[in-house]
Amino acid sequence: MGDYLEEISTSAFQILRDTCFKDAFEYLETLREEDDKGRVNLKTTFLKYLSQLPVVGFNSGKYDLNVIKPYFAQRFLISEVDDCESDSECGNSLRQWGKRFVIKKNNEFMAISTSFLKILDITNFIAPGFSYAKYLAAYEVEEQKGFFPYEYITSIEKLDETSLPSRDVFYSSLRNSELPVQNYDYVCKVWKESGMTSLRDLLIWYNNKDTRPFIEALAKQCEFYKTLGLDMLKDAVSVPGLTLRYLFKTMPRAHFFSLIREKHKDLHEELRKQIVGGPSIIFHRYHEKGITKLRGESGKAVQSLVGYDANSLYLWAISQEMPTEYPVRRRKENDFQPEVIDRYGRLSREWLEWVAYKENTTIRHKFNAREKQLGARHIRVDGWNAENRTVYQFHGCFFHGHECHKNEGCGDVNLVTGKSFQELRETTAEITQYLREEVGVKVVEMHECEWEEMKEGNDKIINFINVHLPQSPSQFSDSSPQTKMSILRDIYDGYLYGLVRCDIKVPESLRSHFSEMPPIFKNIEVSSEDIGPFMRDFADEHKLLGRPRRTLIGSFIGKNIFLATPLLRWYLEHGLAIDEIYEVVEYTPARCFQGFADIVSENRRRGDLDPTKAILAETFKLLGNSAYGKSLENLENRRDVAYSMGRDVGKLVNSRLFRTCTPLDHNDLFEVESAKSKVRWNLPLQIGFFVYQYAKLRMLQFHYDFVDKFVSRDDYQLCEMDTDSLYMALSDNSLEEVVKPHLL
Repeated sequence: MGDYLEEISTSAFQILRDTCFKDAFEYLETLREEDDKGRVNLKTTFLKYLSQLPVVGFNSGKYDLNVIKPYFAQRFLISEVDDCESDSECGNSLRQWGKRFVIKKNNEFMAISTSFLKILDITNFIAPGFSYAKYLAAYEVEEQKGFFPYEYITSIEKLDETSLPSRDVFYSSLRNSELPVQNYDYVCKVWKESGMTSLRDLLIWYNNKDTRPFIEALAKQCEFYKTLGLDMLKDAVSVPGLTLRYLFKTMPRAHFFSLIREKHKDLHEELRKQIVGGPSIIFHRYHEKGITKLRGESGKAVQSLVGYDANSLYLWAISQEMPTEYPVRRRKENDFQPEVIDRYGRLSREWLEWVAYKENTTIRHKFNAREKQLGARHIRVDGWNAENRTVYQFHGCFFHGHECHKNEGCGDVNLVTGKSFQELRETTAEITQYLREEVGVKVVEMHECEWEEMKEGNDKIINFINVHLPQSPSQFSDSSPQTKMSILRDIYDGYLYGLVRCDIKVPESLRSHFSEMPPIFKNIEVSSEDIGPFMRDFADEHKLLGRPRRTLIGSFIGKNIFLATPLLRWYLEHGLAIDEIYEVVEYTPARCFQGFADIVSENRRRGDLDPTKAILAETFKLLGNSAYGKSLENLENRRDVAYSMGRDVGKLVNSRLFRTCTPLDHNDLFEVESAKSKVRWNLPLQIGFFVYQYAKLRMLQFHYDFVDKFVSRDDYQLCEMDTDSLYMALSDNSLEEVVKPHLL
């Protein structure tokens, strides 16, 4: 099987290279020699893209791959034998030295990648719980039923039997059922009409019955993602990865998200600790129509129980203002003075965007793409215009040793880099000379002090920056110290956007008001001592909570808790008290995903209105629900999966990164899982953090600003909430009938 798959992969690659992508290969060869690094990288990436043959199964990651993994691992994942004798046969050395990796989730394979193959499970690209029959139906493909005596085949030799066995051997102990007579008659008819001569022929027929509809549905699914500018089987290994790509495709280029840098890793670690998912909380355990009463025996009788489910809560949340650009940290210990992250990047972007606007051209830079690398030395440049082959370099005066007023009194040595200012100037000049003379490009330079002088008094530049690169509307001065009250005032007035780490509480005077749904959501360790007698007895009976478990609760108190300012503003408006502020993290707000939300909503509506477009509704629903989750992925949980034999197993097991080892009972082959030696946090977790915060804000608004405002507490009682839904008991038949009369 392995040789056959590689043969298909190689043939497919050669066909693609020589036909569909022939022009692309010829173009890559025409790129300038001085851009050789870029050409090689582009060609390598392109070849890798074409080289891998997708091999797709349904639920194969859970079942099929676990059955064949001893053989598959030994064939592909220990050593790869490449039959190509020259680059001319296979394209280049990539097809001989492609990176191999395995992605597992518990005992399920999500993806296996080799030079030639990319093995995927389609269940990672559809909604959880979708059966094979539902998958085919979703793409309007008719399921073709076939039958085969699985349990009768106890050896390969039985496939050579030349007669169809009796109906009783088709019995399935898994389903505890026999094959119906009409189905057996159908198999007999197929055997005769198809001229089958062995059970091997019947197996081929049976497998084709399964795979042909699957291929048809898969082709339709891939074609759909193609309309979104995505290659489903190449761009990701699951729908969250595809959605993240599509999410950023729909985002305006003027916006970007930053990653938290190593210097501020404490912020990243604290945010990860404080990710609070969807609350699932019981407020009142039991109500029954006509039997129980609201809020005790003296209350009104329960006449109905209703539930309200938020429509696309997380999609709504991601369409709100998001925390974009580089943050500014302000900490209590230094009077909330700003710690500007990438200050020079902000100034550089101002200048690059202004030049592009003024000259009506396009300049590539790190805020709209990746920084360009030029020459054999791979010099990263601040801006690059490919059309006129011009480099734009923005030099921060301090880090480039510029002789100007900004470095007066700083001595001869830059205390951050440890290099003299003279050395920094010479290095800057040498790089400029190299780019001009060796790489052969035009270089335009701008120093920080020169740009600040240009901006001063130039209304055109200032107006351009205010329109195209607006700052967060915080009233904070860049350098003046701040107080708790000034910060809270900015939050309350809507000027400050970002995150605040603080101590917050519901005052004693308001606790009865908020007792219905405690508004501060947090994760805490809960033990059997923290729960009521009923649940304690339940836990004891079922041997639960033997040790404390981390659980999401609603509370009156939050200590050292990170809150997004939109939620914190709601708390302030409703009377909650802030005892202390430890840190403020300012971001630039932008509704950069509104376009994505609109596209998802519009296509869901189209699918609901037109039955022939039902797949649109299902697929976009899945995209909408997956939009934020990828940004919160815990990359520390990723494992390196290796397959090894003999002495190498011992090396892996004795490593400090070793986690588990599984013998595969095949020539002393072992599957060894290890922690990653380095974790690269390359996902903007602030997106998911804010989505969760917005979702909680919306549920609080629904209860306290709507239900509790328009309905007397004598007429309703909350029963439970589950992430995006709220269930309650009413004293009448509907919510409309219990609205306060004067508010109708």
